[in-house]
Amino acid sequence: SKTYSKYLFDNDSVCTMLIQKGTRNIPIYQGLASPEDIYKNHPKGKMTVSYRTFMTGPVLKYEELMPTFKWELLSDRKTLLNYQCQKAVCTFRGRTYIAWFTPEIPLSEGPWKFHGLPGLILQVSDDKNEFEYQCIGIQKLKKKQPIKYWEWD
Repeated sequence: SKTYSKYLFDNDSVCTMLIQKGTRNIPIYQGLASPEDIYKNHPKGKMTVSYRTFMTGPVLKYEELMPTFKWELLSDRKTLLNYQCQKAVCTFRGRTYIAWFTPEIPLSEGPWKFHGLPGLILQVSDDKNEFEYQCIGIQKLKKKQPIKYWEWD
């Protein structure tokens, strides 16, 4: 699986188009963007993390073992994107995280480094609301698409 910042991706795409059209003054909105791409390789139990800055290749790239999360499943329920979700909590690197996952999509996957629940994680935040990841849409593809690892020049 791959996690990346949609804001950073959109900024790169828009700015590339503006540069190609000859625009000299380009707006930069990196404040909302996470500067990392994360590629999870579940069969190998590893992930590759690439940190980068706006319109550049990786500044830092490393591989690490995929963390093991000790999720506690709770009975709380809510609906996200028309999917019934269940609440789960865990502590990771000193923070308590609250996740909402849907068993309706039986993928043990989520944003950033999160995974390990019996369904796709649609929302996760820490208990202080300093970090939050939220799914904003789900699209079913007509055919499989490989996850491409971007190699920077």
